[in-house]
Amino acid sequence: MLNAKISDGRITENFWLFEIKSKGNGEILINPDVIEHAQRLQEFRNWYKRAMPVNSWYRDVIHNKNEGGASNSQHLIGVATDIALPSIFFTMPKERQNEYLFNCYRKWILLGGRGFGMYDTFMHMDSRKRGTWFEDKRTK
Repeated sequence: MLNAKISDGRITENFWLFEIKSKGNGEILINPDVIEHAQRLQEFRNWYKRAMPVNSWYRDVIHNKNEGGASNSQHLIGVATDIALPSIFFTMPKERQNEYLFNCYRKWILLGGRGFGMYDTFMHMDSRKRGTWFEDKRTK
């Protein structure tokens, strides 16, 4: 069983409750799956060794629809997080950007993550229960 103490607004060392909050209705979803996802993100953060600004984590149904999210989006159950890419990423040559993202993808999968998406300005990382998912949605 996972243990998590939330007394100062932090769900892990580097992730905060306000980051989980839906940008739509302001709800926060906390359950064992969300905590496990947060702990996996923390393990990734420890490897990544830099801040991981959260663009989106939990989404209520209306906010997910407004964002163009899939009807079965992992954001709806709080186990998907979109992380902004660091500014240095945008100074890298395309080949290095690809290497950077694939290294992140491989690490996420090694940590037990099952979904990863690459976008122009962020990475999507999720902890779905079944199957795996990978998508490159970057404009070429």
